[in-house]
Amino acid sequence: MKTTLQLFCIVLAFLSVTISPIARAVDPPPDGGYPNANTAEGEGALFNLTTGTDNAASDFSALINNTDGDFNTASGPFALVNKTTGEFNTASGSAALQDNTDGDFNAASGHNALSSNSTGSFNIALGAEAGGNLTTGSNNVDIANRGVAGESNTIRIGARQNQTNTIRGCGFLA
Repeated sequence: MKTTLQLFCIVLAFLSVTISPIARAVDPPPDGGYPNANTAEGEGALFNLTTGTDNAASDFSALINNTDGDFNTASGPFALVNKTTGEFNTASGSAALQDNTDGDFNAASGHNALSSNSTGSFNIALGAEAGGNLTTGSNNVDIANRGVAGESNTIRIGARQNQTNTIRGCGFLA
């Protein structure tokens, strides 16, 4: 009886190993460590990366289309989602800098901040939808203001109906 029980246990152990799913190494590695000092956490984050370096993406589809852009940081769902080649951009908030494809040195913080900016560079937007109207302009600062499509060298603070002055030609890194 003892030998039959031992044989039964051995067969059961063998079957449980052979029928169980194949154990595999985790790819990508846990905690988002990728080659070339890239980090990604979240479904689709940095999914299409090829040669870019020093990028960080966290949340659903953050930097999903970045192929060879460098030094970009995206935090929030769809942040920098269409970025492909630009460098030194920071997007924090859902859909922040979502249409940016190859603009450089932009900083957007807030839901939809600089969301329509595609190729403009050296822009700063703070607040929900700040700089959301800006498309291609450069050297702008929009704080709690949607800005104006294509404008450059402008500072806008507060809601349009509350503004008493717009500052132009601010002499940023031009």
